[in-house]
Amino acid sequence: MRVKPTYLLFITLILFGCGFTVWKIINRPQPIRSVSVAAIRAQNGIPVSLYEINDSAWEYWLPLYGAVNAPRLSQVSANHQEYLIDIQVEVGDTVKQGQVLALLDNKTSLEKVEAARARNRELEARHNRLESLQRAGGSSAQELETAFTLLRDSQANLKQLTTDLSRMKILSPISGIIIKRDAETGQLSSPSKPLFEVADMSHIEITLDVAPNVSSLIKPGMPAKVKTEEGWANASVRRINPVANSATGLYNCVLTVNDPAMYSFKLGSMVESLVLIEKETSALSVPYETIREVSGRPVVYVASGDAAIERPIKRGRITDMKVRILDGLSAGEKLVQKGVDRAYDGAKIWIQNQDAVSADIADRNK
Repeated sequence: MRVKPTYLLFITLILFGCGFTVWKIINRPQPIRSVSVAAIRAQNGIPVSLYEINDSAWEYWLPLYGAVNAPRLSQVSANHQEYLIDIQVEVGDTVKQGQVLALLDNKTSLEKVEAARARNRELEARHNRLESLQRAGGSSAQELETAFTLLRDSQANLKQLTTDLSRMKILSPISGIIIKRDAETGQLSSPSKPLFEVADMSHIEITLDVAPNVSSLIKPGMPAKVKTEEGWANASVRRINPVANSATGLYNCVLTVNDPAMYSFKLGSMVESLVLIEKETSALSVPYETIREVSGRPVVYVASGDAAIERPIKRGRITDMKVRILDGLSAGEKLVQKGVDRAYDGAKIWIQNQDAVSADIADRNK
């Protein structure tokens, strides 16, 4: 029986396809076995980055808050009980020493001065006439002496009245800013009632409230800084009161601002201040995140080869997210920084570049 060529071609293609399929099955690539984070960690260690300890300058500025005040204040009153006829300043005005703040009604005082001047001219003329008569022998020495005494008393009275007239102008005793005004036109003044209050802004103090646990750290002369709209103003500790405020239990610390004219202080406002209570030219400090609490004590993990060694430390104050190390570490040692939350004493570590992020950390942040 004769087979047609078409059947032979069809059978050939089927056999070729089956053979190719068998070959693919035999030579297929082996699947890549997934490796867990735990397996990588067991082989290479905990991925970490290190921080090298170096000596550096250390400063600790204690933050405090307080109120702005001017230690030189002057209350201005009238010298006479008289009506106010002109007020020349407002609260907030800057004034110079000797500047006129207000005027009193001087009509009565002016009349007294004019009368005293007329009386003075009269007595001066009489004295001069008697003096001439005495030289001619027509007047006694006693008459001349009496005339001289009356003239002298009149001159003293005129001087006093002239002074009183000048005091009808109420003048500022100091240069500064008007911070209070209790004067209105038509008001009857009194020497016992202040009309104005002037603050000398060339001397500015900051009164801080200090908690008892830090009051003993602050000493007179310590450098300080005060925050203003123009930036930080340099200051210094003038004094700290030895007795706490009975109402608040806090101590008052007074700062003196070095150059107050360079800044815009507002009296009575609350400001942030810093007092420098620690300054070292050489000290050890580490980032806050390199420290862990283990069994209630602070520890770090020092890199020793490919192992992390737990080290107890004695720490000091914290500033700018760095902790001062008082004992337990030396310059040049390297601490586990990134990955410290998984470290333990003797743990195998896999040191990464400082700017690298381990796959494990990246997985946790997804």
